[in-house]
Amino acid sequence: MPRPTLLVAPRLNHLVQNSASLYASSPAKPTTGQVPLINVELGLLVDMFGWSGAHEHAAALNGRYLDWGGVDKLVRAALKATSKT
Repeated sequence: MPRPTLLVAPRLNHLVQNSASLYASSPAKPTTGQVPLINVELGLLVDMFGWSGAHEHAAALNGRYLDWGGVDKLVRAALKATSKT
């Protein structure tokens, strides 16, 4: 049996999530050898790494892909600088 295709994408990326839902609900009947699609939200995958004990890996993925704190600080600083002029 073929291995499933794993799609990992952010929950809020509606374009990818809608595409995954459409693909998974395709009206075509499964055939022998067809590869199933498994859609996993990125945040859940990071959580699973943490639950499994891979805390450093989970923290690295969270920092790289899910923690928007640095971007928020830059935006606030840019807005503050713009409002002073």
